[in-house]
Amino acid sequence: MPHPAPLAMACAPCLGHHAAMRRVVPVSLLCLAAAAACHGALSRERVGATSAFAGSADPGPADTAALAPALIPILRQVAVTDCGAGAEVAALAETPAEWRELLARLRLPPPGLPADWADFARERIVVWACPRSRVQPPFAVAAATEEGVDVLTLTIRGPSGEDPGERAPCLVIAVPRRPHALTLVGRVGVGPAPPVERVLALLPPAR
Repeated sequence: MPHPAPLAMACAPCLGHHAAMRRVVPVSLLCLAAAAACHGALSRERVGATSAFAGSADPGPADTAALAPALIPILRQVAVTDCGAGAEVAALAETPAEWRELLARLRLPPPGLPADWADFARERIVVWACPRSRVQPPFAVAAATEEGVDVLTLTIRGPSGEDPGERAPCLVIAVPRRPHALTLVGRVGVGPAPPVERVLALLPPAR
């Protein structure tokens, strides 16, 4: 691609216009305007070529937003220090009947949670009741979407240097109904040691 003439020199469009415009506009201004136009056209060509090349390897903001799946939002969450579940529970409720059954298993302490805590037309409830251990809330919740699968990672720790006693903490989360499978991951740590991570449940997409 030819390089544009420097602004201080007259280019071809400039020379063509001199005869007709000599008495109307000074020659120096004609040269400057024509040279600027040349630079603008060449710059547009270069920018267009660069964008087309970059677009094949580096999508623009609009393309990037379309390619990046939205993370699953946490609508509401309630943590309970000690529930009455006799064993670990990692489960999903999608209907009022399933939620009532889950509440019976969790045996939450008063006041508990109401039967209408979620709008099941638009929401689902995810629950993790930990096995009895020396840990206590708060829970840390991290959301991700990986290859079309929603992932909720729930982390709970026990204090270092003290014994809180055994208990069964419970976390109840409301999430929107989404056409994605949901993987529930639990991380439990006590003291300075790194938390131990495991998959709690592989839950189906919203029905």
